[in-house]
Amino acid sequence: VESAPLRVALTRDVTAPRVTGLTPDRSAVAGIGTVREVAVTFSEELNSATVTDASLTVVGIGPDGLFGTADDVPVGGTLARTSRVRSRRRVRAAPLESGRYQARLNAGLADGAGNALVPPLTWEFTVETPRQWISDEDGLWGVVDNWLDGNLPRSGDSVLLDRPTADPVVTLRNNPSFPLTLRRLVSREGFRLDGALQVDDLALLE
Repeated sequence: VESAPLRVALTRDVTAPRVTGLTPDRSAVAGIGTVREVAVTFSEELNSATVTDASLTVVGIGPDGLFGTADDVPVGGTLARTSRVRSRRRVRAAPLESGRYQARLNAGLADGAGNALVPPLTWEFTVETPRQWISDEDGLWGVVDNWLDGNLPRSGDSVLLDRPTADPVVTLRNNPSFPLTLRRLVSREGFRLDGALQVDDLALLE
């Protein structure tokens, strides 16, 4: 007995690719030494012929404090596709320096069916220099001589406790009723807390 023919209706792909991930993310604040590339992830595979070195550009903000002006500082690097749906610009041999940056995904990208990614996408992120502990000895957080340039961390700062050739223990004492609020804390040393501390973004204790 012959079965009835199976008919499948084919439809043309008319769905444009979407951006599903940004690295660093929009408005992200990254620690200095952590950003070696800027990357974009898409919802589907792109036509490789539409991906060029000009597809993703990165600039640092210039002296006038505005993006889109003549003193923007282009960030060099090469564009690479690390998977079928991910493209990245490896920005330079060394990580990005402290400052504000703008990344732009330019027009021209399309999937295999010719559906274009529109409109162009622009986003900004910041690389910041954290407050750095400089003593190789055990010490108190509140002693200015223990910090680079004598600058005690304040609320809203990022803090790095990392002495590669020593193993100090850092002790933070404060009033629990008035906690210090940091943006992020990275500690690769011993850390003792006698009081209260709030970290809004990232707390990494190794």
